Amino acid sequence: MFNLTGIDFVQARSRVFALDYKDYDDFVKKYGSFIETETPTLMAIATINNYFEAIGYLLKRNLVEIGYVWDCYGVLAISLWEKIEPIVKGVREQYNIPNAWAPFEYLYNEMKKREQQLAKTQ
Repeated sequence: MFNLTGIDFVQARSRVFALDYKDYDDFVKKYGSFIETETPTLMAIATINNYFEAIGYLLKRNLVEIGYVWDCYGVLAISLWEKIEPIVKGVREQYNIPNAWAPFEYLYNEMKKREQQLAKTQ
């Protein structure tokens, strides 16, 4: 069952931001294979992904207004996606899962568009 309290999210976010790796191979060497291992670091990445995938699904289906998502999560979603993007690309390639993390990536792309729109109006 999916159980995410505020503390769980904050701890996962902190763990992900603390990751130190050069590329996907370096990540796997330091933290383990995402598909084959269950460690606190990998579970933190999964927690972040699950959270932002849900928001991405809601946004894609127009069940939440983009301005609200931006105000609540915009910069955080962008920062976290950019931190794990090399991992996502590595998993997609290594395991031939081209759509892994797709809803989170959708959210990231929409938040980047929103960021650019807001920059033009300021």
